[in-house]
Amino acid sequence: MEENEEETIVIACLLAEEEEEKAKNSRKRKHNIWVHDIFKKRSQHGEYHTLFPDLLNDDAKFFQYFSMTQVKFNTLVDILKPHLLR
Repeated sequence: MEENEEETIVIACLLAEEEEEKAKNSRKRKHNIWVHDIFKKRSQHGEYHTLFPDLLNDDAKFFQYFSMTQVKFNTLVDILKPHLLR
């Protein structure tokens, strides 16, 4: 077999392998993931001004985000406020 023929065969095998890999990847199922509206808006708007009011309306999300209840958060704010204000 000539060297040119061998190169052609190798290239053909590589192309076939690449096409097979592409077909295999396209068959994989794409998963749809539900994302809470809070997180969708976060990148478009400022985190605090957009996120905080939404979190106040959803106790579970507030706790998940801050790892404390709103009552504990407000208590903490009251304790820290005099030290943070000039």
